[in-house]
Amino acid sequence: MEFNKLSEGFGAEIHGVDLRDEKIFEKLEKAFYEYQVLVLRGQKLTPTEFLQFARRIGPPEPHVIDQFHHPEHADILILSNVEKDGQPTGLADAGTYFHTDYSYLDVPARATMLYSIQVPSKGGETLFANQYRAYDELPQRPK
Repeated sequence: MEFNKLSEGFGAEIHGVDLRDEKIFEKLEKAFYEYQVLVLRGQKLTPTEFLQFARRIGPPEPHVIDQFHHPEHADILILSNVEKDGQPTGLADAGTYFHTDYSYLDVPARATMLYSIQVPSKGGETLFANQYRAYDELPQRPK
């Protein structure tokens, strides 16, 4: 397992990992707490395998917009700007504005997991903000 930092203290790309291998979970969990954002390219997971891995992180929270839930797994939301027969195949406007997933819940989401199947050659970026750093750099601590 090889780690490449994406920035100082925040985010890492991990190579040499197959998420179906249960033996690597403890190392990934430790890396998640250290880097907050993990990028694992080249995974070849079925929806069931993706959900099995996600459940190791914590219980999934089905998205409130249910028309784009995966047909076999309601805990998976399909994000897509692709249309088929003039109809959207997934939620197209997800991420068009800054947000934090499920921050309004009494117990917010522990993590958000994205599994990209088709990525455009230009655009489609997902951005993350380091809230630990933002808090640490406040000019004065809130009271």
